[in-house]
Amino acid sequence: RWRDRNLHAGSLQGQTLVSVVQFDLTSLPPGTKILYAALELTGRDRRNIGASGEWHIELLNPPPSTAWDEMTYDTLAQTRALTTFGKPLTPKDLAAGATNRFILTSEQLKLVEQQLEVGTLTLRLRGPSGAGTNLFTWEAGTGIAAPTLYLVAVPASFVVITATPTPENVFIAATRVVEQTRFAQQFGTPTPLPRVFATATPAATVVVITNTPTPAHVETALYRSAYATAVAMTTGTFTPLPPHWITATPPPLLIPVVSLTPLPTPTYTPTPRDPVQLARQPLPAELYNKILFQSGPRNAPLIWSMDPDGKNLALVTDREVYERAAAREVVSPNGAFLLYNAPSIDFPETLQIWIQYLGLPRTPPQRLTGHRRGIAYAPAWSPVEHQFAYTSNETGRDEIYVWDLQTNQRRQLTRSTDWYWNQFPSWSPDGKRIVFSSDREHPGAFTEIWVMNADGTGAIKL
Repeated sequence: RWRDRNLHAGSLQGQTLVSVVQFDLTSLPPGTKILYAALELTGRDRRNIGASGEWHIELLNPPPSTAWDEMTYDTLAQTRALTTFGKPLTPKDLAAGATNRFILTSEQLKLVEQQLEVGTLTLRLRGPSGAGTNLFTWEAGTGIAAPTLYLVAVPASFVVITATPTPENVFIAATRVVEQTRFAQQFGTPTPLPRVFATATPAATVVVITNTPTPAHVETALYRSAYATAVAMTTGTFTPLPPHWITATPPPLLIPVVSLTPLPTPTYTPTPRDPVQLARQPLPAELYNKILFQSGPRNAPLIWSMDPDGKNLALVTDREVYERAAAREVVSPNGAFLLYNAPSIDFPETLQIWIQYLGLPRTPPQRLTGHRRGIAYAPAWSPVEHQFAYTSNETGRDEIYVWDLQTNQRRQLTRSTDWYWNQFPSWSPDGKRIVFSSDREHPGAFTEIWVMNADGTGAIKL
């Protein structure tokens, strides 16, 4: 499944599963010499693995970019592999949190160089098939456990084609059109350039015109009206704007879901800012006692709001208000401490929760968790400042915990009995309930918003 966090390979209750990993090589032009390459995959779950069987990592010829949406399981599973990386893996080689490393041979390096022509490296993860269950799962998410491709290369050079200068006048433009038409009629349309040729991207494709400010007083309004009338009388009405010129219309902060078109346009994602600064910014009154969450593709998610009972779903048009609310999760209510996750020297392969005092003088950050495998992430302060909730997959599943800073103890709130994950906790303003995302009832498909009591009881889906 595309953009899933699990890379399944093998059989599950008689159904065969394969996974695909694709690396972007567009920054390396064709002709680049690959001197060394290694692939690393980190295990996520082995609860369904059998006592025997083999798992293979295979290099595929990728389909055209337009064909991915048309790919079926049969097409993907039956595509001939160009090569297999390393020796087949057996159950003794596979474990949650363990990293499998494959160093490519000289012959395989040449195959990787050939993939530079298309700009991607596509791998298939294939395991045993059969009527029973024999399934292993690797990590597919971001972070230190994500699939990683290491390359040592001597890059070739791109040939950059600059854009044709804008014609000085309409007569030069017309001459070019006649010349290009005659060339196409005589020789045909140009052959597509190989990937080693790159064209310079024009600086701008859309010109945005901001709204004219409302006149400060009646004299300004009368002046604008008289000026427009004078222009119309002397030179005619104003020329219509070109199609690529657009006017900016301030959208409302919340748009009820019943007022949306079936496919709302994704909003632009700004560059993340300092959470301490964001946490100090006020939130609009319309968002008090609301639940904010993201939904949609990971590269361009939409922001939504709803009431604590799941009603009054609405699209949030200003993404910054979500960034402000998210920043308040990691900055303590009194503004004195910051929570974040990062690896440590003694456990470099895991992500831990750290706390940083923000006062002066600033003391060194302190590590709170001590996981020996997996990651701890998404900390969220409680209105009661001495505790916070967070997510950890130390047990092999993503579960929600609460850490008490006074006792330095933690307690587990969720306990999954299957593949489900529970993530991204956030507290109600009174500290009595916790909202979170979970894929329970929908294994491996999508997550939904749930809420539970602060002790982990009474979980319901919103």
